[in-house]
Amino acid sequence: MYKWMVKICLAVVLGVAAVTMAAQDAFPESVQDGVVIVRFADLTRPGTLRFEQMLAAFDEINQPYIVIEAQIRDQRDAAQTADRYNALALLDGFQTRDGSFRMRVTWGTRAAQLLLSNTSAVAEDVLEETLTLTPDMPVSFVSDYVRGNVFYVLADDENARRFLELAYLSLPRGKELESEALQLFVTYGIILNRFREYRQTLEVIDFAIQLDPSFAYSYFVQARALRFTGRLNQALESINRALELRDNVLYHNEKGRIYIVSEEYALAEAAYNRALEIDPNNAVALSGLGDVAYFSGDVEGSIPFFIRSAEADPTHTYALYSWAYSLYDLARLKDAQSVVLRALEVDPEYTNAVLLYADILWAQGQNTAAAEQYRLYLNLGGEMYDYITERIR
Repeated sequence: MYKWMVKICLAVVLGVAAVTMAAQDAFPESVQDGVVIVRFADLTRPGTLRFEQMLAAFDEINQPYIVIEAQIRDQRDAAQTADRYNALALLDGFQTRDGSFRMRVTWGTRAAQLLLSNTSAVAEDVLEETLTLTPDMPVSFVSDYVRGNVFYVLADDENARRFLELAYLSLPRGKELESEALQLFVTYGIILNRFREYRQTLEVIDFAIQLDPSFAYSYFVQARALRFTGRLNQALESINRALELRDNVLYHNEKGRIYIVSEEYALAEAAYNRALEIDPNNAVALSGLGDVAYFSGDVEGSIPFFIRSAEADPTHTYALYSWAYSLYDLARLKDAQSVVLRALEVDPEYTNAVLLYADILWAQGQNTAAAEQYRLYLNLGGEMYDYITERIR
């Protein structure tokens, strides 16, 4: 019998129509974060109790789910079952002789499309995720793990970080690898990078690399954290390892950025050109070539690359900001203002763009308007510079 386990109070908060405990054929369209749980096979009596405790942990954090009785043969079957119930993912597993639960999370088509920003994506485009709940791990590990990954798919970084951190911290110290939760460590590492927690990223991603040394993306996450902590030689080693495993645009772009920070512009140019061989309209690679020109002293020559990048992806705010910055350096203030405002239309809280807009207004003699933008920049967490204080004063 199917169970609908989301609490009515959560339904009201999320704007989701309240659903009773009656059997459900599928999640309503209004439910964006539901998962299907296949009742685990061959449970002992203690295992049955533990399974029910696991479901209670899902209830505790208001994770919508449906429990079904089914035989899942493979990843394709799992993904199709998730799609049939309009679920983001399907969780199934079994109990081992030592009392552990071994599980896999299989993402559905909708999750793949959200995660990859590609309406043509199918579930098979996304890795299924394996995890183990050993007897010394709290049952809440599974619910926190799933909930954190659901929020990640839905692009809610704040809540993704919250639940993935709970899952990570619940693992017994020194036994993290027993969880087998490769994607916990990878996804949590990605989120930590976004929140500039680079040293913690390196700790977490190391578990992913130990679990699967052949998974290229882990080395990309590691390389980015190493770059931001100034360990450029190690960052280069990590990204080269990723490229040995997979020839990927993302990895070439990261290599280009490492070389730019190292001021090795010819090598950066080669990395970005390789990315463009794979994807001729890649906005990040095009803006990278703009940076190569700019930092090499060819400010005028950087502009065509930034324009091409913005044309390839009008939401790529870095390209718009960099284009505006080059115009500002060339004293083309009116043009610079027009372009930086385009960046701020896409992201009104892009701190560097707010600062550049303030500088442009000040250079045009619009001191009061500039001071307002400087205050906004500081309110957004921008770094304080002496000249900003003087201009606001």
